[in-house]
Amino acid sequence: MRKLLVIVIAFFVLVAVLGSGAEDPPQQQAQPAQPGQPAQARKPAKPTQRAKPSMTSGQKNALESAKTYLETGGFSRRGLIQQLRFEDYSTANATFGADHSGGDWNAEAVQSAKAYLESGSFSKPALIQQLRFENFTPAQARYAADRAY
Repeated sequence: MRKLLVIVIAFFVLVAVLGSGAEDPPQQQAQPAQPGQPAQARKPAKPTQRAKPSMTSGQKNALESAKTYLETGGFSRRGLIQQLRFEDYSTANATFGADHSGGDWNAEAVQSAKAYLESGSFSKPALIQQLRFENFTPAQARYAADRAY
C-alpha cells in the first residue's frame, strides 16, 4: 500500500514537472570565414535543423520518471525497469532511464531494507529474501541487510 502511494505521488510530480517545460527556439550561428575571404564578409549561416539531441524524448521522459522514483523509494534496477514498463515505456527506454538515473543500487537496497524493518519484523534471512523478491541482486540484498540490521 505504501509503495502504491509513493508511485501515485511520483506520477503527479512527474506530470507537473513535464507539463511546465518549454523548448528554446533554435539560434542562428555565423559561418566561419572561408580561406581567402575577409572576416567582415562572413555571412550568417542559413537556419539549420537543431543539432540532434543526445536522448530521444522517450529516453528523456523515462529518465525523469526513473529519477523521480529513486527520490521517493528504494528500487532495484530491475524493479525500476519493471515500474517504468508498467507505465508503458518501451523496454529500451525503461532500461535507458534506469541505467542513466545515477541510481546507487546498494544504497537503494539499504533504503528498502530500512523501510521493511520500520514497517515490520524480519529475521536477517527473511529480509534478504524480501529484498531478493524486490529484484535486488543477492549481493545487494546481503549488503543492505548487513547495514540495516
